[in-house]
Amino acid sequence: MMPIDVIGGDHLASHGEGADEFDLEKRQEELKAMADSAFYGMTRDEALNHLEELHSSQLGRFLLENRGLNGQWTAYLIKDGLEKSSLNFTETWLLNRAPAVLATRERFGIFQKQLKKHLKAGMSIASVPCGRMDDLIDLDIGDASDLTFTGIDLDQGSLDLAREKSDSVSGKENAVTYSYENRDALSPDVGWGLGEARFDIITSNGLNIYLKDTDVDLLYQNFYKALKPGGLLITSFLTQKEDKNGTPIWEVGDVQDNLKKQRTIFATIIGVQWQNLRTEEETEDQLKRAGFEAKTIEFKYDKRKIFPTVIARKPEL
Repeated sequence: MMPIDVIGGDHLASHGEGADEFDLEKRQEELKAMADSAFYGMTRDEALNHLEELHSSQLGRFLLENRGLNGQWTAYLIKDGLEKSSLNFTETWLLNRAPAVLATRERFGIFQKQLKKHLKAGMSIASVPCGRMDDLIDLDIGDASDLTFTGIDLDQGSLDLAREKSDSVSGKENAVTYSYENRDALSPDVGWGLGEARFDIITSNGLNIYLKDTDVDLLYQNFYKALKPGGLLITSFLTQKEDKNGTPIWEVGDVQDNLKKQRTIFATIIGVQWQNLRTEEETEDQLKRAGFEAKTIEFKYDKRKIFPTVIARKPEL
């Protein structure tokens, strides 16, 4: 649900390459065999109807086949899908009512605000994984000039989309240089094989929700190495519904029904892979282990406290 495309080795975390065609009848039978508790208050017939509607749309089929999103479909959820009409009920709900999707869209706006706040002429900024690189290509750069925007992704299809989009924009030709690199964000090489810290800002949304803690530690260590002294990491994470003491984190009093529906559609029907949730404290500890100092780590929450942005600065020399 968010640019989420890389994992160690040659495998994508968010979606499979050449995934087998989804077997609708098999999944229908699996749902029919599940206990009522798997549907979180939804009836079995309602769940089967959602399954059929997902299968009838391109977005839904991609989710069913891959259990995750690539750059194209992340952009669709955040922006492109809002321009569509004549969608079925399930896809309309996903775009307009699913709390995680709304939080993702709000998170995108927070990223834009933070990027603009910290943007200066001459900066080198990377988006990892970049997906379609909307976070940088759509950024209002104001009077800033001599900028370098680099998209890094293991998914060549996402890089192609980002390159196509940057080639089509106007008004930034003399201010921004775009480059694209097909690299693994979990590679142990410093700066992804280039041997030196080279970015003033790195943005990264969505990848860590597919990764276990050990891989997130490696990811943040790589970001730290690839940043120049004083460089900024702007990233995000999915929070847990409650903290370790059982105190609610999410502010969802008026959207409980949509949360239950979201859980049924994403977890039971689709079986999405983006289910690595973390608390603010766990995320801060991961960033500190990578080398970021606690005093530089700042959290910016969306309305529901579901998909917060976190900003961390690498210490100056």
